[in-house]
Amino acid sequence: MTSLVCVPMGNIVYIVLSGAGELYLRRGRQFARLLHGAGSISGEIQPGDTIILASGEFSRALSQDEAGAVFDHLTPEEVAERLTLILHEKPYGEGSAAMVLQFGEMTEASPEPVVPAKQPIFFPVLHYIGCVGTCRCLC
Repeated sequence: MTSLVCVPMGNIVYIVLSGAGELYLRRGRQFARLLHGAGSISGEIQPGDTIILASGEFSRALSQDEAGAVFDHLTPEEVAERLTLILHEKPYGEGSAAMVLQFGEMTEASPEPVVPAKQPIFFPVLHYIGCVGTCRCLC
């Protein structure tokens, strides 16, 4: 079983992975696996960054190279759609799940915080792209 938590705060994102699974980051033309199996990570996100939060079943069905190749000149929506099709063709694709998330420009938080901050609070605009397979989102 895979449990993933992704919390963007300002330009920092915090991710916790429990159980099997992987976290991938696409930044520009670079694609990297940042987590493999249980663990946590945080780091600065940039507008245009795309992450894939993947279950253990997804990781067993697709290699890092296969997952990275899907991004070639495709929008995040097309990536989610293409991953779904690829997983349906794989012998071990059943039960695979992933979320594809893309981050946009920072915007000022609204409504006003209860305790006024000395500086405005900014949050990234999260472009929720879609689920691949059988993930259950708490959106």
